Amino acid sequence: MNNIKITSTLILFLIIQFFSHSQENVKLKRANKHYENYAYAEAIILYEELATQNIEYKFVSEKLANSYRFINNTEKTAYWYSEFMKFGNYTYNDAFYYSMALRSNKKMKEADEWMEIFRKLNSTDSRGYTFSSKEEKMKEIQNKKNNFRITNLHFNTKGIEFAPYTTSNGEIYIVAEDENQLYVKREFEWNKTAFLDIYKLNKINDTTFDNKSKLKGKINTKYHDGPITMIPSNLDKIYFTRNNYLKKKIVSKEGILKLRIYTAEKNKRGKWKKIEQLQLGSSNYSYGHPAISKDGTKLFFTSDMPGSVGGTDIWMIVKTNNRWSKPINLGPDVNTEGNEMFPFVSSNGDLFFASNGHFGMGGLDLFYAPLNNNEYRHIYNLGEGINSSKDDFSLFVNDEYTKCYFSSNRDGGKGDDDIYFASILNTIKLKYFELTIRNIETGEIVKNGNVTIQQNGKTYTYLTNEEGKIQVIVEPKAEINLTATGENLSTVNEKIFSDSTYSQIKHTVYLSPKDAFYLHAKIKEKKTGNDIENVNIILREGKKTMSFVTDVNGEIYFKLTSHKIGDSLSLKLRIDKEGFLGKELKYAKKINQSGVYSLNEVLDIDLFKIEKGLELGNALKINPIYFDFNKDNIRPDAALELDKIVSTLKKHPEIHIELGSHTDCRGSEEFNEDLSYRRAESSRNYIIEHGIDENRIYGKGYGESKLVNHCKCLYKDENKYPEALHQKNRRTEFVIVKILNNY
Repeated sequence: MNNIKITSTLILFLIIQFFSHSQENVKLKRANKHYENYAYAEAIILYEELATQNIEYKFVSEKLANSYRFINNTEKTAYWYSEFMKFGNYTYNDAFYYSMALRSNKKMKEADEWMEIFRKLNSTDSRGYTFSSKEEKMKEIQNKKNNFRITNLHFNTKGIEFAPYTTSNGEIYIVAEDENQLYVKREFEWNKTAFLDIYKLNKINDTTFDNKSKLKGKINTKYHDGPITMIPSNLDKIYFTRNNYLKKKIVSKEGILKLRIYTAEKNKRGKWKKIEQLQLGSSNYSYGHPAISKDGTKLFFTSDMPGSVGGTDIWMIVKTNNRWSKPINLGPDVNTEGNEMFPFVSSNGDLFFASNGHFGMGGLDLFYAPLNNNEYRHIYNLGEGINSSKDDFSLFVNDEYTKCYFSSNRDGGKGDDDIYFASILNTIKLKYFELTIRNIETGEIVKNGNVTIQQNGKTYTYLTNEEGKIQVIVEPKAEINLTATGENLSTVNEKIFSDSTYSQIKHTVYLSPKDAFYLHAKIKEKKTGNDIENVNIILREGKKTMSFVTDVNGEIYFKLTSHKIGDSLSLKLRIDKEGFLGKELKYAKKINQSGVYSLNEVLDIDLFKIEKGLELGNALKINPIYFDFNKDNIRPDAALELDKIVSTLKKHPEIHIELGSHTDCRGSEEFNEDLSYRRAESSRNYIIEHGIDENRIYGKGYGESKLVNHCKCLYKDENKYPEALHQKNRRTEFVIVKILNNY
């Protein structure tokens, strides 16, 4: 009897185990089926149930990592990859995806460690080197943080809003999900979100719009629609992305409804009709995110078609005689082994796009590729602020590069993807730097001259073309270090600063024969940076005097015919130009090689224009006129500085100045006003006594009203600050207040 009970119990236990195991197999098969059909949201539910029961844990954790990666949940992606990696036997792709998920979650140390593993497993993939720890590149990105002031727009919801496109008539088109779609089960199986439609809003100001409304007509379908682009001069025609659906849906060989690019035209009643598909290639690949050039002759788009460098690349077609060309891949400077997408082309042809293959902060970052010689060679990260550790994409920039709209799923948003507005506070527009090399003795251009340019830690090497020129892209306010040389010619090293005022910088380098010595000077106006022509420069070396006049570029070149290697130059310079403050300088240099010696490298030879408001103390580098505490007498050190003012006023009789005297904060306001007046009078009298007409000098006492530091004597704390700080406030300044024109 007992044996029968035991046998029955065992059979029952085995039956339960069998059915339990059978149910687990069914659940795993269902999960795999959802995964294979790209229904990742459904697959995740089942895989997580299996993971909780510790069933096929290695396999399930890998599927969960990939599923969460596909629906862009970086936190869950990182967690499940960490679980899967414990088993070992992972691929280089696993290491890369894990690293990027960690990067998106700001775990940079761990991300770098796994990127190094990826690089070792796949040494041919450039991303391993691109994303290997690069502190300088990250600092460069972070230093751009203050370039943008960002606003999350009011119309964003808990759902998805992205891909802003604005027009000249004050409209903004966006792509968004409609929450009402959920009631009719229009859900995207990939991540259980509603299908996307194209909406329009009318602009009230940069950050305020009226209510969104779907586009009228046949443009929105029951599948995904958007984003869009337009030719600015024709707002009645639209280019847009849609799932491959016109009269019926067409799926790929894997059964996927891929993306295609369509056009639509707006009729007189404002409805979008005449839907047509652009013929770009096979239905087995996606083509989307269109961006059209201002003249309508170039259409940029994203595709995974054959010939792509990575997952998705940016491609272009060109219209000639009203026909589009075959797709052209933008090449490895733009495209990487990762994903490049959401192109936008500005009015002057510059390209903006999103990428997770170029070095960035994590997820998709926004990049800028200026058009140069019909190419996009130089790629720049737009920097922190507009970029985050999450996905930042679908940028729209105005013609002036002063404001933009973009999309992001960054932390702190209202929903999934939000649309943001950004004021661009510091220009992002890059400069064209054109360099010409000439032979200093013949004036002829130097073909095939070697030029090396360094900026922001990057080094580029070029050969000059048939016109002796190179043209490169430089960032605004960048320091450019260049080295230029030519066959049988000297080598020149120069440092140039790109000026944010001008969109193009032109510069000429003159090379001398290898056995020759030259002096070079270039005179600019201090305030504007403009070249000054017809400046008189007198050079004295011993008893020998030489005179020169700068050319239209503000330059002189002088050949040293009586010098050789090992000689020491010892020159006195006098620089004069009518309407400018002149200078007297000394230049000493040992000649240790042939070539061009620049006075600008060691001397400040730029000139101040004489104009109202110019402070002579700064212009002439005069030391402050200091006074002892509570005294108004001229100290010996002050007399030396006042003598410089006297000398300048004698050379420029057209100048009238104000002597502004200032005190520190100690003492009463009334006392300080009287003291500053007496000091101004003392300085004024000194200058008059040394031969300057009293009518050319005005004395004014400011007391303690214009302190140059934080030493304010509040609540009788006058002893709080050291004497050196108080001393800086006891000063006299010399400001030009009148210029007579009859001199």
